[in-house]
Parts: sequence; C-alpha cells; structure tokens
Amino acid sequence: MDATSSYNAATKIAQDPEQSVSDIFAQATSIPNPPEPGFQSDLEVADNQGGGNGGSQKASGIRLFPNTASEVFISTTTILDSYDPTSDDDWSVNLTISSGVFNGTIAYSSDTALYNATGSSQTVYRIPIVRDEVFVATYGAYAEKTVCINGESVVQFIHI
Repeated sequence: MDATSSYNAATKIAQDPEQSVSDIFAQATSIPNPPEPGFQSDLEVADNQGGGNGGSQKASGIRLFPNTASEVFISTTTILDSYDPTSDDDWSVNLTISSGVFNGTIAYSSDTALYNATGSSQTVYRIPIVRDEVFVATYGAYAEKTVCINGESVVQFIHI
C-alpha cells in the first residue's frame, strides 16, 4: 500500500460512523430561528452543505407549499420543541388533511404511518423526523401532491 492509500485508510477508520439521537437533537435545537420569509434573506447558498438524502444539514426547518393555502415555514426548534429523545423512539410532523387538501393545521406525534386512510377518509399526512431512535429528517421544501393508491386519492407532501 502506498503512502497516500495508507493515509486515506487511516483517516477513514478514525472517523465516527454515527451520532447518537441525543447529539443530533442537541445540534438541531441549537440552530437559530431563520429570518422572516423573504426572497433575498432565505438564500444563503454559500453556507449550505448537502446532506445524505438530498436535504441540507444546515436547513433550519421545513417549508411547505400547499395547493390551497399560503406557504408555511416550520422551524427545527418548533418541530423538536416537545420531542423527548429519552422517551420518544419516533417523531413526526402531522399535517391535517380535510376534504382532500391540507387545511393548515400542524401537530407533532410519535405516530409512524405516513397517512391514516385514503380518499375522503384521510385526515393526516406525516413527515418523518425520527424513526426507531434514528434521526431521519430531511428538512427543506415540500410540495403538496395528490396521488392515487389502489384507486383512492392520497394527499402527500413530496420533498422537492
């Protein structure tokens, strides 16, 4: 093995492969609240770093683009405000659906199903934040879309 390969192998072995949920929670809740929505102040491209699932490790929350309501921003601090990493194995942002559209009501829970029913019976769509004590959130922008599953409509929020 040459010197470069030996160095590369040594640095890869020395890296920590995972962070605990508590560490991620502490980092996420220390992110400052973003400025009021506005085109210029929302774009800080120079400081942005790509995350593993197409998100950003420096994103400060979730921005929703609903079909029938105004754009909504939920800060990371708000999302994790009532999350307790010592007792909550799962955490989700719950978006209330009524008459086949997002009605603007937002809640949080440990429920894991992405949606509770199809068609006119659907009352919630969930964006996963923590699953089985693993931080899985992909913060960023989400657009409301209606898809067909087994012949029934389902409102979803797709990461864009």
